[in-house]
Amino acid sequence: MANMRTLSTQVRLRRLIRSYGEAADRLMSEPQTRQMAASVVARLLELTGEVREAWRRESLAGRPPKVLERYVREALRTMELAIAGAQQAGADLELLRLDFEMAALPLEVFMRGLDSEPRAARQAWLAHNGLSDGAPVLAHLQRPSQQEKARLIEVANTDVIDLGSALGTTAMYLNTTERPATYRDAWVPQMRVLSSPRIGGLSWGNTCLPGDGACH
Repeated sequence: MANMRTLSTQVRLRRLIRSYGEAADRLMSEPQTRQMAASVVARLLELTGEVREAWRRESLAGRPPKVLERYVREALRTMELAIAGAQQAGADLELLRLDFEMAALPLEVFMRGLDSEPRAARQAWLAHNGLSDGAPVLAHLQRPSQQEKARLIEVANTDVIDLGSALGTTAMYLNTTERPATYRDAWVPQMRVLSSPRIGGLSWGNTCLPGDGACH
C-alpha cells in the first residue's frame, strides 16, 4: 500500500481527542456540568463530522484499500456512539471514555502510519480488528484498583483472566476485613459456580469461601 496524505484528518482527529478529553474530565469532575451535556455532545459530534469529511477528501485522493476504509468508518462510528452516550441519564462516563479512546487512539496511529509508514497503519488496524477467529481482550498496563477489577468482573460476558495479581495479594483481598470488600464480593459468586459439583473436572473438597463461617 502506497503512502497517502492524511495531515488534514490527523489535525482534526487530534483536536477531537483533545476536546473530548477536556469535556469528559469536566463532566466527571463537576456534576453540575451534566446539565450542559447536550451542548457538549453536539460540539463533539460536529468535530467528529469534520474528521469524517477530511478523511473522505483525503481517501478519494489516496484510494486506500476497502478494508482500511471500513476500519476508519467503524472507528468513527464507535467514537460517535461514545460521544452521544454522554447525554443519556445515568451514563457511565468512564466506560464511554474507554470506548472512545479504544477507537480514537489507534485511529490516530493509523493515520500517522498512512502518511509516513504503511506498516504502522497495518499494525494499528490489526490491533483494532485482531486476528481471524480471535477474541478481544481488555488489558491494563498498571494494576487496577479493587473497584476497577470488580467492575470488569461484573460486566464480563465470558472470561476474566487476572494475571497481574500475585496469589498472596488475591488471598489478602478475599480474606480482607475492609468494608466494602468490593473485589471479594465480585468474585464470591464466581467461586461458588466453580465449586459446584455440577462443574466437571473441578473438585474443591470441603473448601469454603472466606466469610462463610468456619472452614474445615
